[in-house]
Amino acid sequence: MDAHRLERLVWSAAFGYWLGVPLALRLTPDASGPVYLALAALGFLVTSLLVARALAFAESETDRPGDSTVWFAAVGGTVLGLHAVLNFVGVGGTVATFVSIAVGYWVGGRVATRLVASRRDDGPLSS
Repeated sequence: MDAHRLERLVWSAAFGYWLGVPLALRLTPDASGPVYLALAALGFLVTSLLVARALAFAESETDRPGDSTVWFAAVGGTVLGLHAVLNFVGVGGTVATFVSIAVGYWVGGRVATRLVASRRDDGPLSS
């Protein structure tokens, strides 16, 4: 298994757990027993497979192992940090979620692009 496939597998499992299992919590009328476990496993499996396929299609010819991890860490850290700040100042709910995702995607994506370029020593941060 090459490093790109391993990276896609790890991130798709993380997203499958982060998206699929809470979805099963909301869809299950009584969150106990084998029905809940089966729906959680099904949600995890379906979400993980869809995310793995999407990541495979989104991969570029110039990607190196670790580029997706840098991007997800930069965007995820920016989104979570901005969401925490917005909640701290009293802007909560749907507005904080949408604003933190939009601004976090934009700013985190720009930061990740610079980090990936500097990691390759061919970008704007190289000396």
